Amino acid sequence: MIQKVDAGRELTQGAVGDLSATLSDQVARGVTGIHMSADHVMTFDSLTLQALVEFDELAKSRGLTFTVVNPSELLYTALRVTGLAGKLEFSRGGQPQGGESGRAPSAVGPTDKEKDEELV
Repeated sequence: MIQKVDAGRELTQGAVGDLSATLSDQVARGVTGIHMSADHVMTFDSLTLQALVEFDELAKSRGLTFTVVNPSELLYTALRVTGLAGKLEFSRGGQPQGGESGRAPSAVGPTDKEKDEELV
């Protein structure tokens, strides 16, 4: 069972911490994955970005998957600039992307390598 969570417009370290506190209950209820809808996120700080990665690690340690669903361009850009985007799983338009198993989503356009390949 997938637990869906809406991050809203303001994503805080405290909100991610609150989600972490519920993991034991989620596992007991049979939840196998958590999908955080982040398409409206406009406010966050660097501690929040790190908290997302730490939550992902905690979820995995409990046998759960964690997916950031449709991250706002602002959120994704911040994760990409900080190098954290490759550590999280993403889903954009229902298609899983990112994480250690694949390339993070290109919410802000093609990578420089992809641009170079288009020119060849």
